[in-house]
Amino acid sequence: MTRSMNNHFESNTLFHFVLLAQKPLLHIKSRGGFALLLYLITIVAGVSFGDGRICGYVAHAEKGNTPLPATIILVRKTRGGQIIAKTKTDEGGIYRTPQIKAGTYVVDVQKQGFREAVFDNVAVVSGKDTWENANLFPLTIDTDQNYRITLSWCKEKRDAVQDVDSYLLIPGVQVPLSYKAKGKTYQGTFLDVDDTSWIGPETITIRAQRPGRYVYYVNNYNNRRQRRALGNSRVKIQLYRGNSHVRTFNIPEGSGITYEVFNIEGSKITNVEKYNDSLPIH
Repeated sequence: MTRSMNNHFESNTLFHFVLLAQKPLLHIKSRGGFALLLYLITIVAGVSFGDGRICGYVAHAEKGNTPLPATIILVRKTRGGQIIAKTKTDEGGIYRTPQIKAGTYVVDVQKQGFREAVFDNVAVVSGKDTWENANLFPLTIDTDQNYRITLSWCKEKRDAVQDVDSYLLIPGVQVPLSYKAKGKTYQGTFLDVDDTSWIGPETITIRAQRPGRYVYYVNNYNNRRQRRALGNSRVKIQLYRGNSHVRTFNIPEGSGITYEVFNIEGSKITNVEKYNDSLPIH
């Protein structure tokens, strides 16, 4: 059968099924007709409720854009539930799950010597790949309670931001920590790298916390004419304290080039989660 005949058959099959679906099943008198109806239902169900995949990039959170090969990825419906899919990252840190049914899942990212990362409500869409990147911190042998903040965003994508920047306002300091102080201690804080070409991660560590309020925010550096680009970049921020994961933040769609994520004062963390273009940037 030629491609054109195939397309004609499929389109007419769906059309005739829609017509049949509007009539009582009693009108289908033959066994063959009923079997055909079941077959057509399977086709339509496959179109409407097909499979998708979860893919992503796993990197070392303290070494910039360094991939972590052989990282185990487990997919479940609920935390601690039955494993539905399992895979691992390749040499480039990329993973792709087998095809799974559309729905929401929990993705568990594990590698020996690193802190586990767990992502809830990962949505799989029929016929598409859902990207869920992860940045893993090495397990520390000391008991430090330093705050660590990792920033990651999407791979190359139209109408998104190639270079997303981390900023941290420090109590009593006029100029915020930013890419201008990367790779060196700045007022008791440290930004490891400035990733300027998609994905990330970038990590800020508060090494010597001082009294007062810290303000963490991110900025659209290279696509500022597109005020909705930041919200189209799948920006994810993960906050840790010591060896514990505290919270995950995802920047929603919206208009603005700067997004205030949260404040830290002592052990109190306050979610802000709003676009705020009044914050200082470079």
